[in-house]
Amino acid sequence: MLDPFSNTADSIAGRITHVVASMRSLFAFARCGQRTLSTEDCSNSFIENPSFDTVEVIKVNGVNAIQATSLVFLHSAVESALIDFAKHLLHWDSSLAHEKIKSRTVSFDAYITKQPGDIKRELLDKYLEDFDKFPLPKKVDTLLSFLKSPALKDVIPGFNYNRDTLVEIDEERHRVVHSPSFAKPIEHIDRKLHFLINVLKMLIEVSKKQYAGTIPN
Repeated sequence: MLDPFSNTADSIAGRITHVVASMRSLFAFARCGQRTLSTEDCSNSFIENPSFDTVEVIKVNGVNAIQATSLVFLHSAVESALIDFAKHLLHWDSSLAHEKIKSRTVSFDAYITKQPGDIKRELLDKYLEDFDKFPLPKKVDTLLSFLKSPALKDVIPGFNYNRDTLVEIDEERHRVVHSPSFAKPIEHIDRKLHFLINVLKMLIEVSKKQYAGTIPN
């Protein structure tokens, strides 16, 4: 039977499994739809009776748009999972965040009316609100600084973490969301989606090596 720390950590990672299944189904729909899309399907109030060449462009753009959607969707799902993982990790070992909260101030009213433990939990909650706003690479940097793993290579068999790759993926997601280029193809989309998933799995596996079988403190 899994210990409480690992059980919760694995459940956080497990949610991504359903997201990946959704991504694969989207790609399957794209492939099937691309083959069956007709001139009539592509006609609308802006384009009437599109030419064969126009239909072919629309087909390619549709597949590219689904790739872009997949990247944005999975990026959001992984970020959400990292936020939940950070909450779980700091609940288990609040000492990890001492450096982050030691210089934060509290009101005099809180000082005289609340227990130190309650004040500490409130400061942790405020720090987690800040963590929520971090860009994805900074979230991962922060969690790695908490875990202090000496080596990340092959924590997930065959996966080598590279921060530059994470930054590249994060910037590509930003481009997709904030610029009118959703139809631009995303190179190596499968590889990038798997990289995001493996980053989450890597962090969870590292944490389990440190905290499996322990109790919260």
